[in-house]
Amino acid sequence: MKKTFMLFLMLVSLTAFSQEQNEKYYRNIAVKHIHGRTKAVLKDKSHVDIVTDTFAIEIEFAQKWAESIGHSELYSIELHKKAGIVLIADRFKDDEYVQKLMKVATKLNITVWVIFINDNSWGKVESVKEKDGTVKFIY
Repeated sequence: MKKTFMLFLMLVSLTAFSQEQNEKYYRNIAVKHIHGRTKAVLKDKSHVDIVTDTFAIEIEFAQKWAESIGHSELYSIELHKKAGIVLIADRFKDDEYVQKLMKVATKLNITVWVIFINDNSWGKVESVKEKDGTVKFIY
């Protein structure tokens, strides 16, 4: 039982480390495109992923889209900048997360970019009004 628990803890730690490494990797891609700097530290010791002259940007994996909203809003308030999010997404699996995020981001005036893990392609998410009046988000 003790060995099983230790193995479980190791797997959780490795997953967290691997995900952090991946986030750093994608943050470095994003910062080059956005022309910002990484890891600004706030008064409360929290870290903003990317800061530019205009934006305070949170970078997050697609499954954590809702969490990214709160972070980007807080950072924008603290730094007196526009809120931004870079979503790390799988082009073939994560569209639902992008669409959900954009419904909220549009209302809150948050700028969103996507980096696709499939090929490291990059794009800003835009809204397009369809003929039937519905809004679709493209990237």
